[in-house]
Amino acid sequence: MEKIELRKVHHTDGNTYYLHAGVLRGFEFGYRCTAVDLPKVIKRIAPNVFKDCKALVSVIMSHEVLSIGWNAFLGCANLSVLQLSSQLAKINHAAFAGCTKLTDIMLPSSVSYIGMRAFYGCSSLSRVCITNDHSTYVLPHAFTGCSKVKFVLQLV
Repeated sequence: MEKIELRKVHHTDGNTYYLHAGVLRGFEFGYRCTAVDLPKVIKRIAPNVFKDCKALVSVIMSHEVLSIGWNAFLGCANLSVLQLSSQLAKINHAAFAGCTKLTDIMLPSSVSYIGMRAFYGCSSLSRVCITNDHSTYVLPHAFTGCSKVKFVLQLV
C-alpha cells in the first residue's frame, strides 16, 4: 500500500482540511461543523469526505473545485445551502444523496456529468436551475426520490 503525504490547511472558516495534490482527502471536526467555505487550493473533493456530517448546513465551494467524488456529501441531512463552483464539471454518484433539506440547486454551465443517484432522496429539492447551453450527461436515477423537483433552463 502506497503512503501519501497529506498537507494540512487551516482555513479562515475555522476548519482544518487535509489535501494531497489538490484533492480534499479529509476534514477535521466534520461531525460538529455546520458550515464549510472550501479554500481555493482544493481542486477536487474525494469520495466520502463529508459523508454523514449531520450537522453540516452550508457548503460554499471556491471557483477552483472541478469535481465532487462519490458519496462526498451523502447523508448530510441538514445541508440546505449549497453554492457550487463555477468551474465544476463532474458530480459523481450519490454525491448529495440523502441531503433532505436541499431545496434549490444552481448547476453552473460547466457541469457536463451528473452521476447515478447524485441527488437521490433529496426529498425537499424543488428547483434545479441549469445554466448551460450544451449537453450534460445525466446517469439514471440522478434525481430519483426528488418528487417535488422542477427543472429550469436558464440560458446565459
